[in-house]
Amino acid sequence: MPNRIIKESVNESSGLAITSPFAQDLFKRLITYADDYGRFNSHPEIMRARLYPLELDAVTVQDVEAGLIELVGVEKVRLYENKGRPGVFGYFPGWDEHQRVRHTRARCPEPGTGDEVNDWALQRFVPMLLRRRIFERDKFKCQECGISHKMPGVPLAEAQRALSSVFHIDHIVPVLQGGRATEENLRLLCRRCNAKRPKTFDWSTGTAVPRSAASCGELPPESNPIRIQSESNPIPKAADAAMANELPAALLDRIPEMKSWPSPEALVALWNDIARKAGLPLVTTLSASRRDNANRMLRQFKDWQFWTASLSRIPFSQFLTGRVAPTNGHSKPFRADFDWICAKKDGVENIVKLHDGKYDEGER
Repeated sequence: MPNRIIKESVNESSGLAITSPFAQDLFKRLITYADDYGRFNSHPEIMRARLYPLELDAVTVQDVEAGLIELVGVEKVRLYENKGRPGVFGYFPGWDEHQRVRHTRARCPEPGTGDEVNDWALQRFVPMLLRRRIFERDKFKCQECGISHKMPGVPLAEAQRALSSVFHIDHIVPVLQGGRATEENLRLLCRRCNAKRPKTFDWSTGTAVPRSAASCGELPPESNPIRIQSESNPIPKAADAAMANELPAALLDRIPEMKSWPSPEALVALWNDIARKAGLPLVTTLSASRRDNANRMLRQFKDWQFWTASLSRIPFSQFLTGRVAPTNGHSKPFRADFDWICAKKDGVENIVKLHDGKYDEGER
């Protein structure tokens, strides 16, 4: 990846000035993440792993999604879909005015003609002045659990900036049900309560996920025992359990172990389901090293939809299923296995390359 140019004028940008400190930081990191045409994969799970590799314990997927929506709202980036590639992508308008465009192969497809995905983000954008009014009205207090973070004597604008990553602005009535970004329909939620909120968008397919108004959801009962051999069976945390509760019934009927998502046992069960269809090696023993690798990957990519969308591409890849003749001195064709999906090559996780379509045409 070539070096990027960040001009001094970025400090005087009127658009960035009305975004949160996190969104401003995200904007600068995105410049290094985009390909030579100013395009990037906008899946928050992938962005979090690639842009904040040493801060995964501090930066959440919700942080990245909220920051991206802010950047769309001030027209610094745009979101788009391409019928030839699943998923949602983003690009920088006017990229070629600030960066040197090389004639290299684009990592992301060209923007399509529709604005549905970008409009989805715009409808959820809350301007800075309105955010401050919500902070002031709700007195820096979560409207679900009641936790508060007050800064007596500190001006409102300064306090709101300092706590912009501590609280999230939530739509009481979802946009899909007619809710709007108005003062009456917005409220403060702390990070923990916001993490319990059901998903509103599937970044792997670019489709909206309906949810009920003002509902953080009930935690599901304890997961059923995992049948695969393992050394332990951890119970999901509250926020993770809420995520598992969103799994469709058809998927749970086919793979009961998915009830414990995100857990190594669930990831192994999902892999085995795909591997059977593709004729690839199954996992029968979840060793300590495999568990560690699976946990590491799930800390970076918790979204089950990301994993199902990525792994479902494997049966259609000639290279990953051993249908490409061996090269570079290898005696046998390459066949993907569970350890491969938990590994990385050249600094990029194999699962990310798989999600981005790198192996769709049998490429290495």
